[in-house]
Amino acid sequence: MSFYTDKSPFWRYFRDTLALGFIAAPGALAAIVQGMARSLDTVRKDILWAREQFVPPTAEEGYIPLHGDSRGAPRTRFDNPARYRLRVERAAAWHKKGGKVIGLPEILMEYGFSGGKIYNCLYDDPDLWAHFDINLLNPPADFNAADVEAVFSLANQYKPGRSVIRTIRFAKQHTAPRHAGAMAQTAVIMDHRVKWKEALPPEPVPLHTGAAAQCYAVINNFIG
Repeated sequence: MSFYTDKSPFWRYFRDTLALGFIAAPGALAAIVQGMARSLDTVRKDILWAREQFVPPTAEEGYIPLHGDSRGAPRTRFDNPARYRLRVERAAAWHKKGGKVIGLPEILMEYGFSGGKIYNCLYDDPDLWAHFDINLLNPPADFNAADVEAVFSLANQYKPGRSVIRTIRFAKQHTAPRHAGAMAQTAVIMDHRVKWKEALPPEPVPLHTGAAAQCYAVINNFIG
């Protein structure tokens, strides 16, 4: 870069803003100051880069696990890069919401599973006072077995300490113009066994003209 065309921020600051007399024209001193300005530009870039690594939203991918460990949110096998970054960013808020009935659905919603509701199994059987169900609506389009495991993992991490997951229901809703007022509801029951891979949840049943349907995939949590 020449004396007149160099766009270095520090060089332009020294030459144009401070208007230092000894660098007003090309010369030995001007060359030295111009070199120092370029070095300061590099230092500035390094400082800005270092600052970005201290906050998860702007940190490079390799630094996210370090942030997660420091925030009590280690990476699990269910986390893809985007999901894990989100969990690390929300770690403080999620720890505060964890263990609360209203908190778990909010956490699952931010993770991409909306319409969450918690049902206390005590209402069905007094002996199940520590058990609860999770009802979720409209899973992602690419919903698969890994998502099922991710929900179980998140729920177990942020649920009340002594509570037990009985079932997780994933409901897919779709509608068509109604002429006869027909409505259908189907349910598919699936057992979820630890360390055992189950089939994927089914697709919603096809709609006929004038029908509205709601299809549930219910995943029971059995240890075995």
